[in-house]
Amino acid sequence: MNKKYHLLTGTRGYISAAIVLAGTLMFFSVKVVADDTTKKEAHQVRTEQRILEMHDKLNLDANQEELWGNVTQILRDNAKTMDTLTQNRVDQADKMNAVEDLKSYGEIAQAHANGVQKMIPAFSNLFKSMTVDQQKSVNSFFHHGTHMDASKKMDHEKGKDK
Repeated sequence: MNKKYHLLTGTRGYISAAIVLAGTLMFFSVKVVADDTTKKEAHQVRTEQRILEMHDKLNLDANQEELWGNVTQILRDNAKTMDTLTQNRVDQADKMNAVEDLKSYGEIAQAHANGVQKMIPAFSNLFKSMTVDQQKSVNSFFHHGTHMDASKKMDHEKGKDK
């Protein structure tokens, strides 16, 4: 018997498979580390911070503020939807089997996609109202985000993503 084959089918193989399966399940499961209310409040604060950060970078005029209001309402609604789905997932984590866990993850992913689709028309209207300079600023913000440090931005701009 081939030694490699033996490792995959013998006792060691079962242990290896169990370790891989456990690692996979740990990846998909959600564990509560902090108080749920605190996490929800922290997420709301992060959402508001992102809204303020974007607003600061947009340099909107008075006529664009109403369009911006439409965008921010969708951002807040999307955040609430994601909070609800995520909290439901956390609440049910210990009761879900692997299939239910994947389904829950899929619901969150679908809600995210739906939220993006809701955002497109509102943001498109705002974007169309912007000057060329505002559009360039927004494009830069979206392409590079604020999560990259300066060296990563430079690599990204040169096409050297790591």
